Amino acid sequence: MLLGLAFRLGRAPLVRALGAERVAEARRRAVRELPGILALLPPTPGKAGAHYFLSAACHLVAFHRAVGLPAAESTALLRDALKEASRWVPRPIRWLYRWLYFQPWFFRRVTDGTFGGGGFEGEAIALGPGAMGVDYTACGIQLFLHRIGEGELGPHICSLDELESEVFDLGLIRTGTIGRGAPRCDFRWQRPGSAGSPPAALRGPPAGAHPEVGQPALAPPPSGAAVYSPAANSSSMAAVQSASVPTTRKKGQS
Repeated sequence: MLLGLAFRLGRAPLVRALGAERVAEARRRAVRELPGILALLPPTPGKAGAHYFLSAACHLVAFHRAVGLPAAESTALLRDALKEASRWVPRPIRWLYRWLYFQPWFFRRVTDGTFGGGGFEGEAIALGPGAMGVDYTACGIQLFLHRIGEGELGPHICSLDELESEVFDLGLIRTGTIGRGAPRCDFRWQRPGSAGSPPAALRGPPAGAHPEVGQPALAPPPSGAAVYSPAANSSSMAAVQSASVPTTRKKGQS
């Protein structure tokens, strides 16, 4: 999925940053790493959405370990590679993806397949024609990253949502994410060209909030905000831990 896109279609920025020989070695290592990381996923029976999002996080972890860069740099490099790969996506496919994204039945299927699985908790927000929203109160990706000793990727993985919105023109607006220190992830999308003005929840963050739109993709959490702590979502963490997911530590960690 993400690894194939990055190392094949998005190879050019990787070579510019790392050199061809190092990219070839990173690709081999990422392919070796990925199965072991996927094996650590908690079971998500009947929750295809949760499984998809967690699997995508595993690809980022494998890439991060393979390139050997700090979390912010490895995520930024993966973004560059995926953005390069997106140039190969035909316009009809982009249109179809965007059209499907805003179909109520598809949106309902995704949210029903995510909430209550793998540590994800939240609710869908009704915003009217051409707009939709989700509030996540617990993020299974953040729980999983902390569980396997890769919590430093937490604040940065959120930037992949922004890339998806940019590539497919999904009109994403958020005021914060759990991974960046906010109490919730408040996703709001508006279909381009939809009639009328955006719902109030889509017009921008409230005064004093930390807006993500218009900020650098890898902006740090707001000053003074705590980076995501699993303890803040203890019930979701307990659910993930009860799945008997083994804890792994990177070399050098005690």
